[in-house]
Amino acid sequence: MDAYTAQGKDKSKGAESPKESRKEGKKLIVERLNIRNGKVKVSATELEGKTASAALPDIRLTDIGKKSGGATAGELADRC
Repeated sequence: MDAYTAQGKDKSKGAESPKESRKEGKKLIVERLNIRNGKVKVSATELEGKTASAALPDIRLTDIGKKSGGATAGELADRC
């Protein structure tokens, strides 16, 4: 996940782009993933130091990576 989230790093220093890091790494199989009562909190310059929050809908994913022999952490993040 470190390489996946290192979007601002210079490629010449060895950091991978997010797309490249999604191609490599350990493969995972997730039989069932349930996320309930999720919330997001956003802070932006336009909000002048204030934050905004919103509830997420329930997320239910099954059989991720089963047919393909596994999914990378980046691929899992894309599915959520």
